[in-house]
Amino acid sequence: MNFGVDKDSSLIDTSVLPNDIFTCVDDDFFSIVKASAGDSVFNILRIHLINSVRKLLSTPDVFAFFQIESEETDKIKAESCFKSKTGQYFVKPGIQTSLSYLIKLLNQKLKEELTLNENKETRDTFISNEFIDKHPLLKSLLRCYQQNDSENNNKANRYTESIKKFAICLYIFGGKQCYEFVRLNMPGSIPHLSTLGDLINKSNMTLTEAEFKFDSLQKFQSGFGFCSEGTTGVIPKVEYDSSTNSFIGFTTPIVDGIPLTKHYQADTFDDF
Repeated sequence: MNFGVDKDSSLIDTSVLPNDIFTCVDDDFFSIVKASAGDSVFNILRIHLINSVRKLLSTPDVFAFFQIESEETDKIKAESCFKSKTGQYFVKPGIQTSLSYLIKLLNQKLKEELTLNENKETRDTFISNEFIDKHPLLKSLLRCYQQNDSENNNKANRYTESIKKFAICLYIFGGKQCYEFVRLNMPGSIPHLSTLGDLINKSNMTLTEAEFKFDSLQKFQSGFGFCSEGTTGVIPKVEYDSSTNSFIGFTTPIVDGIPLTKHYQADTFDDF
């Protein structure tokens, strides 16, 4: 007999089976059989010692033993079969239908279980678009990787403005060691330290002695000002700042309460 899954499984409701059906054995399995297929199928499987789903689905013909002449099977034969005048036994249609339905039910449940596992593996392997959309930083990072890995991209490791701003913030708030830790563990995600230094120099974020950036304060629209005083001792010394072509470390003259910037510039040796 062939108890394979029917092509139309829309009438099979696998919700009647517990989720752990494939691990049930002995009494747990038999109780499910009795509830799904009836006492006759339960008695047939029990005398067969078919006590799990694996054994049931691996048995080619559950009713084959009815053709064996044995006193041990006479009682169940009388309950489950019609005996012809020629001595042949024919399983009652209701029992055949019950067992066929049970096997179809288990096969459908197995198919759903395999599909569920495949979908879970797919979710664990691939990142969904919904997840990426919820994390803008991850989205920008993936887009940066895609652009850098593109075969048509002849300018590898070119970073977007958002990545550059993130790199500068990471360096300022996390420090050099934190920045290098991220860069080395995520190759190509953020610029090298030398490149980062150039970005900082070009971003108008460098501090110059005696310079007050009042225009920059307007961008933040903050109504509060903060200042701090360190207790670390300062050793005064004079240094040359090549970016402004001036010497820093001298006492800067004050005009209208504001220090003069680049006051100690020296274009010639006589000025020095």
